[in-house]
Amino acid sequence: MTATMLGSILLFLFLVFPMVLRLLYVKAALLGILLVWVIARALGTGRLRVSRSVMGWTLVLAAASMTFGLLGLLRGAPGAFKQLQIYAFWPLVYALLLTGATRPLLRKLHATVVWSSLFLSVYGLHFTLSAAGIVPSLPYLEWLSFGETLGIGLHQGFVEVLFPGLNSLPYLLPFLIASLLVRAGEHARPGMRVHWAAFGALVALGLVSGRRAVFVVVAIAPLVALAVAGGGVPALRSTVRRRSLMVAGVGVLLLLAIEAAARTVYQFSLARLFTDFLVGFDFETGSEAGAYFRRQQYDVLLAQWLESPWLGAGHGASAVGLVRSAEVPWSYELYYLALLFQVGLVGVALYAAGIAWIVWEGWRMLRERPDTAALLVPAMTALLCFLIASATNPYLARFDAIWIVFWPLAIVNVVRTGRWDEIPPETS
Repeated sequence: MTATMLGSILLFLFLVFPMVLRLLYVKAALLGILLVWVIARALGTGRLRVSRSVMGWTLVLAAASMTFGLLGLLRGAPGAFKQLQIYAFWPLVYALLLTGATRPLLRKLHATVVWSSLFLSVYGLHFTLSAAGIVPSLPYLEWLSFGETLGIGLHQGFVEVLFPGLNSLPYLLPFLIASLLVRAGEHARPGMRVHWAAFGALVALGLVSGRRAVFVVVAIAPLVALAVAGGGVPALRSTVRRRSLMVAGVGVLLLLAIEAAARTVYQFSLARLFTDFLVGFDFETGSEAGAYFRRQQYDVLLAQWLESPWLGAGHGASAVGLVRSAEVPWSYELYYLALLFQVGLVGVALYAAGIAWIVWEGWRMLRERPDTAALLVPAMTALLCFLIASATNPYLARFDAIWIVFWPLAIVNVVRTGRWDEIPPETS
């Protein structure tokens, strides 16, 4: 089995089965095998092909994370050790892994994202329809849950589902949208049909997911893609703007078709769904449980951050009197405010500088090598949208999501190390 195949399998598991405990060691084992392959290849060639700036930023932020993790350990933070793994250890692993990337590998991984989207949407829609009693259930649904909770809520006017894979929607939908916006029609037309099929099915799944973060990132994804493409290559701006109208038109038609189909079997209403979406941001009346808990977190985390505004309470710290989960008492829906409470202004500034550098480096790369746009624009757009979605859910704070930050860097690193125009052996 080649490294490319292993990488594709791992990426598929990351996207379709995120946060699934029974697959934790499978993912870790695949990462370990790939890491050994990268190190062996580096020893064989006598060089680790990585851009100094990429590795430099990774080491600086890993050192900062180690410092805040040790601060958490010294202060008895319950999640300090686990947060050390996420913010210090795994970034180093992914930084080493990206040194083994090549242009053909990146293209195959891009295709893996598309096919994973299609698989996830078909699986999710079949589960939704079978749980609602519309189509017969099949044994594979239970087997593919890997012990995770499956559920469906049929509310007045809208549907809400729960199954493994939903946490990937804030990444996958913006990725597909940006890919549709930048890929030229003459490039791999059969592949574009898969893109459109995955986009249509994933829009339907996103609509019934009940995830407000998904609705937000879908709405802003074309604007983010426009900013990414236009900031890097101004000539791309008109192409992206023109294609945005086409993608938006297809999306609207899909929504209307989905609503019409759903009305035949259930009292589904886009207007009711939109009303529920707005209620989720009603922090004053507390009419929605999620909004109430987020407002509570805002007050408590902000007050306790002020006790140590510069360095915070340390990675893995839990706010006194505020526990949302007995298993992970340091985790909160307001991810960035929790991060501010744990690492203070210094830590947040360092992490924000790292993201800003990725965006700037991506823009530079697009200006220098416009032929990277088909891979780089979707990767950057999906990263930024995923970061926006993480404001109200800790999507990023797990080892099988940190790779999202390193995906654009892998593309940049391939160009910076002179491998973009190389033709590597098929076994790579």
